Amino acid sequence: EFSYGQTGFGYVVNNEGTTVGHRNHDMVLAQSNAVTMGESDPALKALSDLMKEKILTRQSGSGDYAFENVDRIVGFAPIEGSPWIIIVGIESFEALSEVRALTGYLAIGTLIALVLGAVLTFFVSKSISDPIVVVTQSVEKLSSLDFVDDPHHPSRKFLMGKDEIGRMTQAVFAMEEK
Repeated sequence: EFSYGQTGFGYVVNNEGTTVGHRNHDMVLAQSNAVTMGESDPALKALSDLMKEKILTRQSGSGDYAFENVDRIVGFAPIEGSPWIIIVGIESFEALSEVRALTGYLAIGTLIALVLGAVLTFFVSKSISDPIVVVTQSVEKLSSLDFVDDPHHPSRKFLMGKDEIGRMTQAVFAMEEK
């Protein structure tokens, strides 16, 4: 009667792979064996291979297989003191649904970060390029031998700057005075 989520299941097999506990009691009564059934039924080959290569080694672990065109993920462990192995599984789609939701959130977060990065880059580059444009206009004015001092010229706001733009502005005004 074990269940997990919507598609979770559990069953018990013995050391040969014969089903000894299953929600489908007919499988127990028929003593169905995934190992031998996989040799004759290609649909059970993946489960048969998993049984032979991992589950029947009596080591705890996990694996996956397809059954009835549905991918499943299982975990298994031997039941100590018995010849039985418990297998617990769920359909991959349900097991990975949280991962898909997380992937969606991650994609949205990445998109938001890209947009914020683009906006930030725009404003930072504008704060660098606008002063250069204004100082360039002042230099162009001087190159045409226009030495009239304009107290309202936009480049005056950069005169007190301690960066390269401020130094360029100071040099332009010093050249204009001389």
